[in-house]
Amino acid sequence: MIHPAETILSSLPAAVENERILVVLVQCPGEGSHVELRQQSFGEGIGWFTQSTIRLEPGQVAALKNAIGVASAIACIAGINEQ
Repeated sequence: MIHPAETILSSLPAAVENERILVVLVQCPGEGSHVELRQQSFGEGIGWFTQSTIRLEPGQVAALKNAIGVASAIACIAGINEQ
């Protein structure tokens, strides 16, 4: 059985120290690839563990990128500082 290959693209910190969002590229041989957004928490003695996962297909990743670009442009026009 061939297992999917996973590549961590980014780790986004949350508002609290023991939480993060992991952006992961999952490549499945013969099936293609997708991106997963994993909400993770840190547990003492356990380490990082996934609370929930959102799977994004390639078309959804492109749409999300466009939506973030639009939101960024609107915030820039409105004079909202990025954090």
